[in-house]
Amino acid sequence: MMEQGAKASEPQQVLLVEDDPVFRATLEEFLCDRGYHVITAGNGTDALKIYERECDAIHLIVTDICMPEPEDGIELIRSVRQSDVKLPIVVATGYDEFQTVNSTDKLNTMIFDKPFNFGQFHLYLDQIKNQEG
Repeated sequence: MMEQGAKASEPQQVLLVEDDPVFRATLEEFLCDRGYHVITAGNGTDALKIYERECDAIHLIVTDICMPEPEDGIELIRSVRQSDVKLPIVVATGYDEFQTVNSTDKLNTMIFDKPFNFGQFHLYLDQIKNQEG
């Protein structure tokens, strides 16, 4: 029984993908302050490697769309959706490239425009936790 309690109290893990180091640090601090364990990546290529290694432990992905690596945010989402259509994904973007993503890839995906609204993001995080609990 103690193991179940320990598991329930473990922080949820978030994969945070953002090429802007200042914004990435800000989002990481925001998530950590709310009790999440955050794994960061500076580009989609590194994020996909992390996801492939940690997919069973990740509860949420927060990703930028436009990143200067071969694997951008859209390609990351498409790759994740091939194995998990239920994983919540938050897209943080200042662009509208997300319109090119097909409807299957958009399942369980929430878009937050930059400049980022942390109040709305916090409400969305609460909504995700309530759905899981």
